[in-house]
Amino acid sequence: MADLPNFSDGPDRCGGCRWWQSDRSALGDEDHIGLCLHEELAHFQLQVSSDSGCNRFEPAPVTAGHRAFPAGP
Repeated sequence: MADLPNFSDGPDRCGGCRWWQSDRSALGDEDHIGLCLHEELAHFQLQVSSDSGCNRFEPAPVTAGHRAFPAGP
């Protein structure tokens, strides 16, 4: 069996992935649901939480004036 990545901690989660699409205006302290738009997975219309993760993760581009991750407590 192949080794699977560990997503128990760290920023490598769907909420920080370039393929994850959600209503960014709704970001806050709680987990949000969005769509995975990865070209190999988009036809499944996967709805995943910002706290999910997979082996297709690619960091989302950071634009000026936009935080890559919601602020913590």
